Amino acid sequence: MLIEAGKLKKYSMKALDDELGSIDDFIFESDTFKIRYVVADTRKWFIGGQVLLRMAAFEELDFIEKTLTVNLTKEQIKNSPKPEDHEPFSRSFEKRLNDHYGWDHYWLHAPGAIPTGTGPSFVGRTAYTPATPPMRELDKTSIGADENETTSTTEEPTLQSFDHLNKFHIHAKNGQVGQLVDCIMNYDTSEIRYFIVNVGGFLSKDLVVVSVDMLKEISHLDRTITVSIEKELIENGPNYNADQPFTREHEEQIYRHYDITPYWEMSSSTK
Repeated sequence: MLIEAGKLKKYSMKALDDELGSIDDFIFESDTFKIRYVVADTRKWFIGGQVLLRMAAFEELDFIEKTLTVNLTKEQIKNSPKPEDHEPFSRSFEKRLNDHYGWDHYWLHAPGAIPTGTGPSFVGRTAYTPATPPMRELDKTSIGADENETTSTTEEPTLQSFDHLNKFHIHAKNGQVGQLVDCIMNYDTSEIRYFIVNVGGFLSKDLVVVSVDMLKEISHLDRTITVSIEKELIENGPNYNADQPFTREHEEQIYRHYDITPYWEMSSSTK
């Protein structure tokens, strides 16, 4: 199921036994676009307020009530490890967090068979690791590896805050083409699949969609995202309508327009 991050942020979250709050941000791996954590704002019921949850904790969406249920109790969430201002968002912290909930250590097996920068998820772009991917309020400048942490079992995390990327300028092959305003994720697979770009300028809104398969580089220094597509092709892309569900038909239209192979066809060709 494809849904915009901005829409999910408007949903109310519920624990198994109480109201939980709302979604504040999505933390994803910068080399796979896999969403690893959701930043939940729970300030309604305890000081500090922000906690990290895995996508595996989320149940199906209620589109009528606009609610999202988490299969955890209020006490489990309240007692979970939380990064301090002085603490790096390191693999050691991830271990404590995932052990608290009984979640698997995804980094031990997730990349596994697909080396970084190769395979269907990486066709048409190069892998990158943001130097300082900040998180808002959860000390987003601290995401990275713990200097004292052993690397005998895993690589250092390459986690990225999507909220931080908001309003980054999009650079096409022959010039700047707009600003990033939202993303579209596959809720079932926890992957970011598309970026929503405003190509209408400062005082207008004209939204188009580009696939993350087109990405070449993210620069936090000058707040830009570089894509491998011509500016005019993006400006003339299929219009995005936030009032309509984003379906496979829309996906096919986008890939036809940009004349690139859809990710679902690349995946099937490797089987």
